[in-house]
Amino acid sequence: MGHRIAPWPHDVVFNSDGTDANRISTGAKDDMDLATVQQVAPLARRLGVDTFVLDDGWQAASGDWEPDSPQYPEPRGKFPPRFPDATFAAVRDAIAPMKLGLWMSPLSFNPSSATYQSHPQWACAPLGDATAALGALQPDDSSNEAGIGFWGANALPHVQARIEDAIDHWGVRFFKFDFLAWFDCAGQNDLWGLHDRFLAMLDTLRAKHPGVVFQIDETNDYRLFPFESVSRGPTWFQNGAPGPERLLHNLWQLSPYIPAYALGQKALAGDSYKRWPVDTVMAAALPSEILFASDLRTLPPEVIDAAAPWVAFAKAHRRELGGVTFPLLDDPLKLGWTALQTWDPEAGRGVLLAFRQDSAEATKTVALRDAPPGRRFVLRSAPDDAVVGECTSEQLRAGVPLSVSQPRGAAVLLITPAT
Repeated sequence: MGHRIAPWPHDVVFNSDGTDANRISTGAKDDMDLATVQQVAPLARRLGVDTFVLDDGWQAASGDWEPDSPQYPEPRGKFPPRFPDATFAAVRDAIAPMKLGLWMSPLSFNPSSATYQSHPQWACAPLGDATAALGALQPDDSSNEAGIGFWGANALPHVQARIEDAIDHWGVRFFKFDFLAWFDCAGQNDLWGLHDRFLAMLDTLRAKHPGVVFQIDETNDYRLFPFESVSRGPTWFQNGAPGPERLLHNLWQLSPYIPAYALGQKALAGDSYKRWPVDTVMAAALPSEILFASDLRTLPPEVIDAAAPWVAFAKAHRRELGGVTFPLLDDPLKLGWTALQTWDPEAGRGVLLAFRQDSAEATKTVALRDAPPGRRFVLRSAPDDAVVGECTSEQLRAGVPLSVSQPRGAAVLLITPAT
């Protein structure tokens, strides 16, 4: 049986969403300029990040989607240009060898954008015109800073052209699409017409640029989740600063129906590494798209160094982590023993992740699912890949005894066929 989902690069991602103290913004835009990129990029490399994503703030104005630079100044004139050039050459030098990613609001625009001024008929009448007017009245407020006017379907050829310009001339290999919403637009489309034309554009882009990842931010509305989005790329699934129990609950609840590796969930968010061991925080992140979205400059060096081996393990074992995921034991939100099993039943390989949480029991036997009969398996610990034993298919099905000496600890076993 072949893959039914066209693959995309399963990268470890940093997103600058949390790098924001309103130093060079007043609303939704973050604080990422070149100097900040140069401070954060070495920390992302130290963690093992593959893709460095500039969130809302890189663009002078949504709708035009040009880098905030001397060539394309931010239209309010409130802040100096963030970047010295209009092709991200300096940013790409600063983040190398990481790939560049960008946040984008493909269906929204800022009323001060040159595109809207030149093509007001592309706005979604009447709602898009109304939200654009609100943004013009309060240009510094929250998401208005980016732009909350809504396009109709007639703007999509322009949107696609801007995305392809970023791919072809700026080296962008990852897009986080936000602010998606579907509306009836007088003279252009009905609600489902906009939905269908957007997906057709997305599928065209994926076919032409198979090495580019398109992530859908669905934390506010879930307008494509689950199957339309996860069959095309990863999602930005969880806002805020969730602890391991919440990340595990999302995976436990949605598996095996939704690919766990498509759920973009924040690792080391907030104070989670203070309330839980770093090893547990990172173990909980392994089955999903590992996403760092905090200001990395606030992480203690010892936390970064403790997390990096887990990132390396995830990258070395994408095959074992990228299969179907089974929920085992009990719901993580009950804070007792819980477990997940990522698994390729035909190859007989995967990862068992068990979490003691607040249970008083130090040992738990965890039975695995779909172990092919008549085989032997090697068990290795994570993240060091040390061999800790062998077992048979029958032993996997009967249950593997796991001991975790401290509450809130975790045990992770890589399971591969014995040769």
